[in-house]
Amino acid sequence: MKNRIEKNVIKSNAFLALLAITMLTTAVTKTAMAKSLYVIADIKGASEDRTQPVQAYDIGVDGTLTFQAQHDIPHRMLGAVGMAIDADSGYLFITYEASNVIQLLDPITMVDAGTTRAPDAWDLAGIKYDHEKKLLYCVDRGINNLYVYNWYPETTTLTHVPGSPFSLRYATAYGIALNEIDDLLYVANATNTVTVYRTSDWQLVNTISLSRIAISIAVDVKNGFIYTGGGYAGNMFLTQYHLATRTEKEVQVEPDAGVMGLRVDIDTGLVYISTGKNNEPGGDNLLVYDTALNQIDIVTAIGNPTDLAIPGKDIGYNPLNLNKQVLRGASASTGYDNIKTVGAGDIYTYGISFNNNNNYAVTDVTIFDKLPPPGEVIFVSADDDGVNGFYNYDEHTKTQTYTWTYKELPPGTSTLLELTVQVNPEMDAGRIITNSVTINSNETPPTTTSVDVMTASNALNLKKGILGTPEGQITRVNNNDIITYTIDFDNKDNDFPVTNVIVFDELPKDVTFLIARDETGKAVGKYDDKAHTYTWTFDSLAPGAAVHLELDVSVNPGLPLGTKITNIVTIDSDETLPSSASVDAVTYYNYKPLNITNKALDMEGNEIEWVDPNERFTYQICFDNNNDSKVTDVKIVDELSDEVIFVEADNSKATGKYDRKAHTYTWSYGSLDPGLTACLELVVDVNQYTPPKTIISNTAIIYSNETEPNQADVNLPVGEPVKPPEPEPVFKKVADLSITPDVLRRNGTSRNIMAVVEFPRDIRRSDIDTDYQPKLYHSENQYITRGTQFLSGSNSSPKVTILFNRAKLMDKLDGYGKFKLKVIGKLSDENHSERYYYGYATIFITRFAGD
Repeated sequence: MKNRIEKNVIKSNAFLALLAITMLTTAVTKTAMAKSLYVIADIKGASEDRTQPVQAYDIGVDGTLTFQAQHDIPHRMLGAVGMAIDADSGYLFITYEASNVIQLLDPITMVDAGTTRAPDAWDLAGIKYDHEKKLLYCVDRGINNLYVYNWYPETTTLTHVPGSPFSLRYATAYGIALNEIDDLLYVANATNTVTVYRTSDWQLVNTISLSRIAISIAVDVKNGFIYTGGGYAGNMFLTQYHLATRTEKEVQVEPDAGVMGLRVDIDTGLVYISTGKNNEPGGDNLLVYDTALNQIDIVTAIGNPTDLAIPGKDIGYNPLNLNKQVLRGASASTGYDNIKTVGAGDIYTYGISFNNNNNYAVTDVTIFDKLPPPGEVIFVSADDDGVNGFYNYDEHTKTQTYTWTYKELPPGTSTLLELTVQVNPEMDAGRIITNSVTINSNETPPTTTSVDVMTASNALNLKKGILGTPEGQITRVNNNDIITYTIDFDNKDNDFPVTNVIVFDELPKDVTFLIARDETGKAVGKYDDKAHTYTWTFDSLAPGAAVHLELDVSVNPGLPLGTKITNIVTIDSDETLPSSASVDAVTYYNYKPLNITNKALDMEGNEIEWVDPNERFTYQICFDNNNDSKVTDVKIVDELSDEVIFVEADNSKATGKYDRKAHTYTWSYGSLDPGLTACLELVVDVNQYTPPKTIISNTAIIYSNETEPNQADVNLPVGEPVKPPEPEPVFKKVADLSITPDVLRRNGTSRNIMAVVEFPRDIRRSDIDTDYQPKLYHSENQYITRGTQFLSGSNSSPKVTILFNRAKLMDKLDGYGKFKLKVIGKLSDENHSERYYYGYATIFITRFAGD
């Protein structure tokens, strides 16, 4: 029997707000990347080339900062002063005083990403990006103009929304802060008053009076604080204002300087500031404070800093592509936060992956894993334990860590390390367990990331389905079809009644609500037309009681083929934690994929089989509709290789656009009648420094509303190919090969299957060719696909995990029953002979059972 959890009553509106906070502010998902702080380190641009440094700092496990990288941006007008980040598409925005130019940076690689202009602005100050609305907010210094722009990351352009610029009542704006949960904009006006505006209509909704002048401002949504400072005006204090109690606390940050840049890390509530005075000596440091205004870190003398930025989710400078996730032993998320769950006493495994995509080796690589305290987890095992990895428990601090060290990580190397722990059997339900890891080397700065799991609670049992579809299967629907969602929940795992039960159904945007009813057919609950949600409330639910609900919707017309329609329902009560369930439907039409071909032509129009460095040539992409009906919204996306430079494209028959960042070209063709054939051309130059024998690959993919995507590839070697002598390969059978899952349902939905290879004793980890993509065959001869491999285990006992695409496997295997599969991978060459390993495993394909 699960333990009862007492908690505060959450009424309906508060519950919905809590869900919104979780969706918008949760940073740690199933896979966690690094997070960095970014700061404009010196406004004066004192270098000879008149550039200004922008620096990245790793945010450590304890919130402290470690320098990572610097990129110099051009010094414009009176210098760079404002900074914001689009964490979704990966852009840093940097504004300049007395200018409307916005400098763009890539936050992951810290390289220049071009510039954009803020139309009609002239003296930019504060800047913020609204991730939910995809809008950029900017203010001109010292006046009431607010510019609201649509942001198009694919073209790096800004356009006014209707009505922009808006006049903010009583504002003389400098710094701005955004509350994306309640849709509020806080404006610091270089006075003792902060003004607050609704982002829906930009009406003034509140004024906050402070004891000190406010120029810089940040908001802590989770804890209910705003923070202000005014180093530009000689205010030496950081002010914390409690929004609920309307009380102030403050701390003096420097004896001779005040707050310049100011941000809150929404994950921890820690406050990060840069200090200085307006073009005068003093400060020039980075400081970190907790919510009690205790200073926990300082980085001294970074320059003459202005603004800084911290992403709301994990994105940061990550030169070794550090990644952390929970691989095995935890249950999938049941909530909006994507945090997996574990039970007391459960054993589960973390995966830590990293790779060196640089063109140089990195040396003295250290991976430092700070395990949760022993009261939360118990260390079980780790890859390379006792060889390159060692566990340590500090009796004095009661902390446990695991450290791997490697002499060298060559270019192109990928590594996956596994670490297994057990949840403390005495661990209470509803607790978050956080595990963090930091990677460092001689050539790269530290990078830190973390991942969370939550201990299982006595949530109510909840199940979501579609009437007429077996559990676990995805329903195929057409436009205008009626879907009946079923919702079943019970209190069978508790021996006490639960009260104030709320069932909240978030309807997909691609359906229209019709009616909801209980098991007797009676209409119950309430539909919110504006939010497109349905809510049921129950005073109580007795131990063992069960409830069945149904909800009818119709599929909206005009949805593209393959549109995934996901419906999520969440249940909560006063005594239990929330739990969620979801079900999917997919639009399906009886159309064949469009035909597409891709050829390489010289500039005279002749088909070619190889190219030279610096040569100009053309990709010719032809397509036709082999269906009996017209298809609509036809798009062709050409994925260009890194070895070619885009020159021009044929837009005479379609509207086209080049995406510089993605290095792709997209044509929009409109509709395509049955039997109609069309061709498009795209001209490129081969990079003059491309080495001989390089393979230049190009993929053209065609889409439409009614058909599944289809693609055509062309591969060209650089330099006239010379046929090599036939190799005499050597094949070595593996000790063991297992494939998971080994029972697959023909219409199952998992993306990949996983093959695990274990080797004989005479094969070492260093013998395995990590650059090779292992191949999957049916029996001996029928090639299916290539996979992505991850190397783990010790040098004396290596293990390779390979992910193969499930859809390609199903396309190659007809019918049902038993199938013998063969996996071939590559070992390092020996005595000028290629060496390969191979193994066999059996799977079963069924109609109903399995994954």
